[in-house]
Amino acid sequence: MLAPRARDAALAVAVAFFAFSLTCVSTGLPPLGLSMVVGFSMYPHLKPGDLVVGVATWAGGFGVGDVVVYCTGVFHCVVHRVVDAGGGFVVAKGDYNPAPDPPIPLSEVKYRVVARIPLEVWLPALLLFLSSAFIPFWDLRRLLEPFNLEASLFVFFILIYVVFTAVYVVRQPPFKTALTAPTVELKGYDLSGDYRSLTLKYTLLNTSFNGVESCSIVGEGFNTACPQAVIQGGEVTVTIPGSVYEELYSEGLNYFYVNMTLRLDKGVLIGYYPIHFTLERPFVAIVNHTLIVNNTLPVPLRGVSVNLTYVNETWMGLTHIIESRETYLNVSVPPLSEFKLDLCGPQTYVYVVVSYKYSGEEVVWAGRDYGCNQTRA
Repeated sequence: MLAPRARDAALAVAVAFFAFSLTCVSTGLPPLGLSMVVGFSMYPHLKPGDLVVGVATWAGGFGVGDVVVYCTGVFHCVVHRVVDAGGGFVVAKGDYNPAPDPPIPLSEVKYRVVARIPLEVWLPALLLFLSSAFIPFWDLRRLLEPFNLEASLFVFFILIYVVFTAVYVVRQPPFKTALTAPTVELKGYDLSGDYRSLTLKYTLLNTSFNGVESCSIVGEGFNTACPQAVIQGGEVTVTIPGSVYEELYSEGLNYFYVNMTLRLDKGVLIGYYPIHFTLERPFVAIVNHTLIVNNTLPVPLRGVSVNLTYVNETWMGLTHIIESRETYLNVSVPPLSEFKLDLCGPQTYVYVVVSYKYSGEEVVWAGRDYGCNQTRA
């Protein structure tokens, strides 16, 4: 058997080995580092109990795809694969993990893994080395002595049991969990023909809407609460008050924003959506002796001036007599509606001049209609 000094030396080597693994690696100072894997996050590339050899990042650097050792504390280091890097931060992920780790500062990455020593290789070698401090495996004559032989057989079976337990029992991985990240994507929006209803359409994956926390309509100089917001599946329908369009029309704008916070079963969605719309200019026409002013706007068309000149032509012998009278109207046409005026009468014809303001500009329309019992020459 080895002398006490030899046994003490063997134990000192073992203690120094583990002390090196726990402390020196976390500092990142030595050019080479040795770490032990204790979880399944890198399975099957790395298994619990494996030893990994790393080269200090200050000496060799690393990149996306490399397996690295990063440390967030003296006794807490992680062996994971780099999936993204930039802006002074690194994102790593275990091959067996369903999701990546939180970003870490670049300075916390200490080593790039360059080699792996499997548990089934280093553990038997370590046990044999430690046992050799007490059992003379190299001296066959002494090994066959009663006490040494029994001790050797005991160590042999213990070695088999430990290796079997470590390799085939402890290192069986748990069931791998596949996580599907919740995804919410805005497909588009529809503004109803009367401009009063806005429908936001979403694509939902692995999540659903639970309610509306807040909703407001924002424009230049105003912020109005949504009168109503209704969820139906993957769609949210928002009621737009007419006052919003009046504010926008007065400023000559054709867009607004919807600021909305939606509750999900897996979180909260905060959206700020620009909504654009197109306004068609109101038009005037005479149809079947009826003057029609069609307001295509979502706001009242105020100050519409209608000037009517009724003309009656008669002949008295060779004398052509023309009589006329004028009528003036100032009307307001509600949003998305029509103003109609019957032009039918005994007159020969009627001149019509309609004027209104659209987007700050004066629009003038003029036309003529013959009396109900008259025909055009």
